[in-house]
Amino acid sequence: MHMRSFATTLVSLRIAGGLVLALLCIPLLVPGSSPGEDWLFVGVQFDKVMVIDCQRDEVVDEIRLRHRIPVDMIVSPDKKYLYVVTHQKQSLEVIDIGKRRVMESIELSDGQRERRIFGLAAHPDGKRLYLHVKTTVRLLDELTIEPPRIVVLDLTTKERRTLTEVPEGISRLVISRDGQRLYTLGRDILTIDTVSEKVIDRRPLYTRLPDGSKLVDVFHIYGFEDQSGIYSVPYYAQAGDQPRFGLLLLDTVSKRLQFVNMGEPVPMFSTVVAPDHRYAYGVLHEVVKMDLVRRRIVRRTPHDRIHYTLNISSDGRKLYVAGAGPEVDVFDAQSLRLLTSIPLPGDVADAYLRLITLP
Repeated sequence: MHMRSFATTLVSLRIAGGLVLALLCIPLLVPGSSPGEDWLFVGVQFDKVMVIDCQRDEVVDEIRLRHRIPVDMIVSPDKKYLYVVTHQKQSLEVIDIGKRRVMESIELSDGQRERRIFGLAAHPDGKRLYLHVKTTVRLLDELTIEPPRIVVLDLTTKERRTLTEVPEGISRLVISRDGQRLYTLGRDILTIDTVSEKVIDRRPLYTRLPDGSKLVDVFHIYGFEDQSGIYSVPYYAQAGDQPRFGLLLLDTVSKRLQFVNMGEPVPMFSTVVAPDHRYAYGVLHEVVKMDLVRRRIVRRTPHDRIHYTLNISSDGRKLYVAGAGPEVDVFDAQSLRLLTSIPLPGDVADAYLRLITLP
C-alpha cells in the first residue's frame, strides 16, 4: 500500500468517528479513594465527564460540563484540577477533581474573534498553561485567518499573552518534566525555552531520518508521556521500495529525541511506553505489544472495534483503550487479553488518555 494513501485512510477513519472523547486515568485523592489508586475520567457526548474507579473498572460518578463535547483534557501539576477543552475548542473548563464539578469556564472567543485551542500543556509550577491557539476574524464581508500562536494563560489572573507565532500544522504541545522546555509537534518540532521564551531549536520532521529512510507521516494526534516520561507516537517512512514504521520518542526528562525503527508497517493510530521503558503498545484494528530493546513486535491481538488511543496503568499491568464506541476496553498488558469493557452512556471517538501517579 502506498504510504500516503495509508496515512490518508487512517485520518479518514478518525474523521468518520464523529464525536470526541477526552480521557485520563489518574491516581487521585477523590472521595472514597486512597493514595496510589487509579481513577479514570472520560469525556462522552454530549456534555459529561464520567468518573471510573480503576480498581473495579466501573463508572462511579459523572461531571456535567457547561459546554458540549470535550475534545482535550489535561491534569494540573498538583492533581487538583482537570482542564477540559469544549465548545468547539473555544472554551477551557476547570474541573475541581475533589468536588467533581466545573468551577469555571474560561472563554477564549469574543466579538468577531473566534479563538480555538489545538493543544495545551501545564507548566510544573502550576501557575500557567500554554495553549496553541488559532484565531479567525469574521467580518460581514471578510474572513481573516491569523497566524497560529502559542499563548500563555495566567491561571491566577486569567490574563493571556502571546509567547510566539508558530507554523501551521501543530497538533500537540509537550513540556519537559522540569518545565524548562516546551515542544510544539507538527510538521516540525519547535523547542521553546520557557525562561527566555525564545525558540531555540527547529527540527523539520518530513526529511531524511538518521537511517536514510524518508519520513512519510507522523501521527501527533494522540501522544502521552504520563507514566514513562516518554512522549510516544507512531511514524511511517519509506526506504526505497520498502515501507517501514517506528516510534518517535521524546524523553521529557532527558530531553532526548529519537526515532526507533520497528520494521514492516503495522497500522497504528497511537502508542504508549510502559513505565519500565522496556515495552511500548499501539492500537488501531488490533492491540500491539512492542519490545523497545529488541525493536520488534512481540504480540498482536486483533479486536472487533477500532481504537484510536490507549494508556497504561501506574503499575504497568493494564491497558485502557478507547475510541469509536461507547466504552473503554481494558486489556492485560502482558498477554493482551481483553479483561473487561466499561460501558459509557455516550459515544466516544477521539481519545485523550492521561495517567498520573500521586506521590
